[in-house]
Amino acid sequence: MAALKAQEVDLFRSTGLHWLPVDPGWVLPLGDAGTMVLVPAGDERSGETQTSHLQDLWHVYRAAKDRLPIRETAKPLSLEWARGVGDEIGRAYGGGVSRAGARWRSRPASDPQRRLITKHRLAGRKEAAGLTKGEAADLLTVEFAGREMSRLIRRNRVAA
Repeated sequence: MAALKAQEVDLFRSTGLHWLPVDPGWVLPLGDAGTMVLVPAGDERSGETQTSHLQDLWHVYRAAKDRLPIRETAKPLSLEWARGVGDEIGRAYGGGVSRAGARWRSRPASDPQRRLITKHRLAGRKEAAGLTKGEAADLLTVEFAGREMSRLIRRNRVAA
């Protein structure tokens, strides 16, 4: 009889792309092309978010500024498949913005980034001054994509 062996796999760190966790889903910045957003489909009959990891299904959206989000798949997918769809679109549209190891991420944050971070109270002025471009971009992406994710989840529940 063979021994059972389990291994935890982080689906989002192995892609080389910079996916960010935004409760309850995931986002991938695409620069001017917007943001990939993975939203839990939940139990579409009741509008409830699923709790079983074996039954998790996800919607894949591309959200762009000043446009309604586009659902990239006809039906919900497993998390692995949804992330794969997001990866392909991210590679096609995101360029260097989406890459986890991009050099720009370690440069100092820009003045516009720092002003936006302070304006939206994501960090104080002193904290914002010490951020890298990557850290600043992550803070802003999580803030704005989180708002979009909340709208998408509400819309999915109404449509179900």
